[in-house]
Amino acid sequence: MDKNVQAEWAEVHELEESISFARTKNWLKLQFESNCVNLVNRLNRTKADFSTMGY
Repeated sequence: MDKNVQAEWAEVHELEESISFARTKNWLKLQFESNCVNLVNRLNRTKADFSTMGY
């Protein structure tokens, strides 16, 4: 697995952990920050993504 893919999976994992932590604290409003443009674009996308990499 190349380094970019590993970094993106690490970002996804950290986001998942952050959401789980927020749920344990019963926080209703959250703001996340990331420099992983693929993750940010995927979360902000409202339409279905049919590309192979999601760009």
